[in-house]
Amino acid sequence: MKRSVHSIIGLSLGVLVSNGYLTLLPATVFFGWLGGWFPDLDLRFKHRKSLHNFFALGASLLILYVLISSIQDATGQVFTQVATVEGVTRILIAFGGGWFLHLLFDALTPRGIYPLWPLYKGKAAFPIYRSNNSIANTLGILIALAIVLYWINEQYSLVRIARILTGK
Repeated sequence: MKRSVHSIIGLSLGVLVSNGYLTLLPATVFFGWLGGWFPDLDLRFKHRKSLHNFFALGASLLILYVLISSIQDATGQVFTQVATVEGVTRILIAFGGGWFLHLLFDALTPRGIYPLWPLYKGKAAFPIYRSNNSIANTLGILIALAIVLYWINEQYSLVRIARILTGK
């Protein structure tokens, strides 16, 4: 898939992972997008190896956890919406999920990925489509759109229920 499609899928996953916590929505959307985009930073250096593996994913999650856990605003206070265990967990799920989906969709191409590189040089390739296939890329965007529409429907359904219960 194209990098932009990976990013859009990660972004939509970030919307879903926020699970109605509107204070976390910007962070989960951003980190979902980043997780979908980041693996293609290896385009010029051992592409589909150096960042398209589970070791890079795990190391990135560990680094992100340390960074997010130590983020402070200008006053020295830790951001409350991000600093909670649930907030950090949701951000890590959005980032890791975006990255994992990137690996999964790239594994469905003839070039595949090297999921255990550098320890094991074996390739995982289940060729269903090519990366530049317009149908596959369109389908990826439609999946992302469906996820976002599902989330919007869930949010508005909850609002409607709350209005009925409160009589407003």
